[in-house]
Amino acid sequence: MNINLNTPIVLQLNANWQPVAQKTIKDAIIAMTSQGHTPPALALDISYSMGEDGEYDFSQPEYINAVGWDDWANLDIEPYHMVIRSANRSFRAPTVLIAPAFHKMPTRQPKLTKQSIYERDGGICQYTGKKIPKNLGNIDHFIARSTGGKNTWENLVWCDSSVNSKKGNRKAEDVGLKLIRKPMAPSARPVSDNYKVARHPTWIPFIGKTKVG
Repeated sequence: MNINLNTPIVLQLNANWQPVAQKTIKDAIIAMTSQGHTPPALALDISYSMGEDGEYDFSQPEYINAVGWDDWANLDIEPYHMVIRSANRSFRAPTVLIAPAFHKMPTRQPKLTKQSIYERDGGICQYTGKKIPKNLGNIDHFIARSTGGKNTWENLVWCDSSVNSKKGNRKAEDVGLKLIRKPMAPSARPVSDNYKVARHPTWIPFIGKTKVG
């Protein structure tokens, strides 16, 4: 299939083959052709077998080879590949890239959102200790905003909606509530945790998921 070069569908791996970023096809080609990259990036040539039903089995690659641009531009094109076409030729669009000189795993603290507070607290109301599903809970400011409370990791907790309504803008102790644990900012996580859904079948071996989204 044809694809826009600005499509961010390239999974960037470090030298240990761990996902660290997502790139556009255009940026991937620039990285492979050594324009500002030393050494140049390598793309993964991943082959799949076709089953008796005529469908390719993306769960188990036949082989995975890391190749440079000169070899990449001459690889055969299979039906499951995205294709870059010019007036004179066609070649595969890279979808998984390796930075051979980059061995680190960057870390990043999660953004402060309702979802991240829910995940940090494990979906447990921080006043009752009960598991509260998303549709029955919300975020509570331990120190109410009306009294100077801020939107910080240390002042936001997951809470049963009914408990939150009872508390309102009052202090927790004034309505007989007490936190089961002190809220804290979560530790920084490896950026590889950000890649949970494969945007292309070739991502599957590196993010441990079989869903393509």
